[in-house]
Amino acid sequence: MSTGEYDVFISHANEDKDAVVDALAQQLEALGVDVWYDDDQIQIGDSLMDSLDEGLSGSQYGVIVLSENFIDKNWPESELKALMQRFQQDDVGIMPLRYEIPHQAIVDSYPLLSDLVSRPIAPDMIQDRVQEIYNVVKQEPEQLSGDWAGGANSEEDSRTEFESITVTIQDRPQIDIGNKFTVKKWKTSDRPPISNISATELYDPERDLTYSTGSAVTTMKEMKDYPLTGMVSEIDELGSSKAVFEMQVSKSQLDTLPDDRDDYTSGLVR
Repeated sequence: MSTGEYDVFISHANEDKDAVVDALAQQLEALGVDVWYDDDQIQIGDSLMDSLDEGLSGSQYGVIVLSENFIDKNWPESELKALMQRFQQDDVGIMPLRYEIPHQAIVDSYPLLSDLVSRPIAPDMIQDRVQEIYNVVKQEPEQLSGDWAGGANSEEDSRTEFESITVTIQDRPQIDIGNKFTVKKWKTSDRPPISNISATELYDPERDLTYSTGSAVTTMKEMKDYPLTGMVSEIDELGSSKAVFEMQVSKSQLDTLPDDRDDYTSGLVR
């Protein structure tokens, strides 16, 4: 696989941004995937052609969101042709996604893509597609033919699956979407599957910063031996003394949590 500045170039029609493309790009970035996406990379005064050329030439994979809007426009098709040229010459991986069209429409409109498996995308499928693209980009199966979303030649155990949990901390961390955090100590009233936790110690490895709650919660039972590491995917609240955010955590971490109800009940330490 060729190397580049970006992991993924997303080719799409502008009309599909609000429905699926914006969320797709944002969630990929939240998991640490470097995405070339025109909303992020093209600034006022930039040459559109030069900017797209940079994205196409500097990306290892092309994700193509194909739809009726895409098929009806000439500009996305020029991106597709450039991606296909790189696919043939530079071994760049292409992952077609179809939005509200059948696979046959892709075959009819773009015969060059007929040998590639396409995957459906819709607002309620975005997290599944994000996880699949993450596995291709970060774990690099041998080929993208067949089921590119993990690959028929990939071991099932090698795939990384993510789940979203809501994290609350009585502190104000420096936080943005895509930041990586380790919740070293936490408590929750839930049992597996965990969906909400209250962090009492939050570590930022990139800045080597630790955030801790005040003494008012130190008497509460904490999960000290089960740290959770993940990426911020959404910020729900960021006040002067409280932060609430969504964090994508690998399912393998959650699978190691104990099932004992007492371990998931907040209360005074005995």
